[in-house]
Amino acid sequence: MLTETLKNDFIPLKGEMYQLFLSLYSYQSKFDSLSKRFAESSRYFILEEITALRAISNELIMQLCKLDEDKSKVSFHAAKKAINRLSAPKNDKNKLNESIKSFRASINTIKTKHRNRYIAHLTEDGYPDPFDLPDLKADFHGLVTEAYRVFVLIWGAEVTFGFKVGSQERFLSFNEEFGLNA
Repeated sequence: MLTETLKNDFIPLKGEMYQLFLSLYSYQSKFDSLSKRFAESSRYFILEEITALRAISNELIMQLCKLDEDKSKVSFHAAKKAINRLSAPKNDKNKLNESIKSFRASINTIKTKHRNRYIAHLTEDGYPDPFDLPDLKADFHGLVTEAYRVFVLIWGAEVTFGFKVGSQERFLSFNEEFGLNA
């Protein structure tokens, strides 16, 4: 839906989406190999891995919440305001509004349960148990997929996110890795 001119203004939003996928990939890689590393590594290394997983999970939560901020320039709401000023079809604008409302409702649990209790406003509950890590599929995958769908509506087209570490490695497509494209 964004015009080419507005897409330039919202490159930071695209960058946020990229960082979200990079964090998700890192979390998935570390989490999936944790049991193998647990058997082969020292307790100190496991502590480092658990700490890294906690930090990445906190980052994922903050990135998802940032996409929902009302006053941020790097959010779905900022893009929605820009699109609402365009002469885009009303049906498209309504679809975007509904998608953003749905995303807000979807992240509300993780926002209030985790961000507000453990990241932004530490409560009397203290910090969660180090081994009580969010589950990738249960806590993040659906939210990230929904965020991508909202982003595609805003951008007006599917966007391929990924990277290539070096000339000898394959291109790692986050879209394929997380089953994002229709």
